[in-house]
Amino acid sequence: MESLLNKRYLYGLVTGCILAIPAAWLAEPVYKSVLLSIYGDKFATLTFQCDQAMREHWIGKMALADNPSPSTVSTLKATEIALLDCQDYDLLQKKLLRLGLSDSEIGELVLRAAEQTPQGLRTVIGIHEIRY
Repeated sequence: MESLLNKRYLYGLVTGCILAIPAAWLAEPVYKSVLLSIYGDKFATLTFQCDQAMREHWIGKMALADNPSPSTVSTLKATEIALLDCQDYDLLQKKLLRLGLSDSEIGELVLRAAEQTPQGLRTVIGIHEIRY
């Protein structure tokens, strides 16, 4: 009797493992889709806030280089504080990596964020544009 219970236990364990592998393989895309839908809007907002903060900081640096004055120094300091928005963006990006999204999937979130506004595509072009 004990041998029969051990065999049933072993068969159950083997069957469970055999069924668990395809179930996990099928569940991964669903899990990642859920993550993308949960964090997509927040990621898009933080992407644009960080992008805007970096752009304003760059403009502030250029203004200081062209016209060093207390006013432009003050403006540059204000834009440096705005760069804290990028920390929230980075923290969310690291969280998504920890939760299992790949760099490519996070890159997809960035591209989706660019498509959410009419200015989005122009923003993406402006970021990647080579200026002389």
